[in-house]
Amino acid sequence: MTSDEAIRSILWTRLPESRLHLQEFEADEQAELDEHQRPFGLRCWSYLSEIFWWEVFEPALTVGDDELATRCFAVVEELIELGNPDVDEPLDIRVVEHLCHPKRRATVLRLAGPLLRTRLRRYGVG
Repeated sequence: MTSDEAIRSILWTRLPESRLHLQEFEADEQAELDEHQRPFGLRCWSYLSEIFWWEVFEPALTVGDDELATRCFAVVEELIELGNPDVDEPLDIRVVEHLCHPKRRATVLRLAGPLLRTRLRRYGVG
């Protein structure tokens, strides 16, 4: 399974809230491919940024939806467990760095799992 497939599978399975966004992204990607005969881009970066962070995780944190945020933190743990550098880099840049923001610190420290806590320490959080 490629890193793109792994991320998509985890999002689709663990976060039903992401499904519509995944389908829309993939439809847009297919239209781009049909129009220009070239791939749309690196899916794992888009999956983690556009779909996971901006459409699901960030809104959950913003409105204080702890149930959804807890599931998102579990997804981060699962993605870290993959131990795949092709996942780790976009995860750090597109998700973990956003979690380091001071306004999120209390929630992050309350809900983050052990693997994420270790990663956050690299950024001076925790």
